[in-house]
Amino acid sequence: AINADLAVGDTVVLTFFGFMHPKFLRAMEYYHLDAAFTSGFMIDSWMRRTDIGENAFSSLKMVSCGGSYLSTEKLKRYTQFLQQHGYKGSISRGYGMSELGGQQLSVPMESGDDILGYPGPKEHYRIQDENDGVFYRVDDGPRTGVMYATSESMCLNKLDGEELFPLTEIDGRDFLCSNDLVRLNEGGSFSYAGRADRYRHGGGTV
Repeated sequence: AINADLAVGDTVVLTFFGFMHPKFLRAMEYYHLDAAFTSGFMIDSWMRRTDIGENAFSSLKMVSCGGSYLSTEKLKRYTQFLQQHGYKGSISRGYGMSELGGQQLSVPMESGDDILGYPGPKEHYRIQDENDGVFYRVDDGPRTGVMYATSESMCLNKLDGEELFPLTEIDGRDFLCSNDLVRLNEGGSFSYAGRADRYRHGGGTV
């Protein structure tokens, strides 16, 4: 979480054991944090607490919840919870992977669709069709399969010679398998269809 003033300066707030420590929420109020980049796991942990004040989230101007699939039912519950404790806005949704350095699927704020989001740019995504195993581009049309993604700032996948996560070469470029089974819809959005860990492998060349 950060406190920012027109992007001129910011304050990084560190607390012992992060958001799971009781002092994290008190720090939000104390430092008047503007933005919170959260996950469903984080908000779930807050909802289990009984010591949250009615203005705990009143300083926040933006809340983004991502990192994993967020259903519209959970989105409603999370929004209601935050607003009951002082937040006056809505929650933006997105799906991204740390290894890709910020590359993500994003959902328009006004959208109520039950989707992971829209890819941008589309060239950074491939779908391995669940029927024929072929890697397809977003513009190849609707299908269901495993999502692969890349970015211009993807992390190195080796440390001291040890492979941290496998990459798959597709069209001459390294892609990371998300192990998410997704539906590519008409219009270019991705919907969550389940986990696809059975597709995990050490990489190959297409």
